[in-house]
Amino acid sequence: MSSYFKKDEVIATAGETKVYAFRSARGHDQERHFCSKCGTTLYWYSSALPELVGIAAGCFGEDLPWEPKLSVTHSKKYGWVHLPETWRMVQD
Repeated sequence: MSSYFKKDEVIATAGETKVYAFRSARGHDQERHFCSKCGTTLYWYSSALPELVGIAAGCFGEDLPWEPKLSVTHSKKYGWVHLPETWRMVQD
């Protein structure tokens, strides 16, 4: 799970990242940033969402301060995963 924020609303505070840049199968340029010490995925940019930065939900701790509202990669979920009907499903 991930969360997306406007780029100008996110401030990096510390740490260095390793970057992996590639073009997705759908033709979008992506830049993923990982912890340079342990390799954990931290955040990413995609040309499909040029104004946003995606941040891995695991970076926020146990209790997220918000409830998810949409799904982008729902076509890849396992059959036993059920998403709330109130979520917006973005074409992935």
